[in-house]
Amino acid sequence: MAPPAIAGSVEPLSSLAEAGAPAVPQRRARTSYTVDLLEGTISLNLSDGTTIWGTYRGTATVPSVGQSRATLEGKVTGGTGLFAGATGILRGEGTGGFVNDGEFSVTLHASVSMANGHFREVPISLSGISTSTCTTTAPPRVALDGRGKAKGLGSAAHLEHNLGAQICAIIVE
Repeated sequence: MAPPAIAGSVEPLSSLAEAGAPAVPQRRARTSYTVDLLEGTISLNLSDGTTIWGTYRGTATVPSVGQSRATLEGKVTGGTGLFAGATGILRGEGTGGFVNDGEFSVTLHASVSMANGHFREVPISLSGISTSTCTTTAPPRVALDGRGKAKGLGSAAHLEHNLGAQICAIIVE
């Protein structure tokens, strides 16, 4: 049996406020998923004027509830000042905006071989804001700009990566 029809006329509302009832946000269920972070680059500027550069890749897990968690691994590829000609390994973990816009925090650890033959461990702790960009011709890209501490010095960093195996879809109405 079909549900009863509603009698009367219906006009569209321009907003929920016109309905005379408080607006109730609608929630959609989100499922957990994992995203590859590809072709990442990092530039870390220390307050003593030196810079460390590197590349990375990783994964971000987006849970059904709560913040995303990311793991990163990569290479130190050079720098300026004390880190000119440096090479090494970069590892890290973070939370927040690794797959979309928002706040993020990340703790990195660089094991660096200096051009002078010395070896240096560089702990890095950053937090900041991420911004994503999306076009129909390239994978989504996320840029993370943060401030914090590295090697006991104040630092600013820029990280940027692609989100793997995805393309953007732009809906035009």
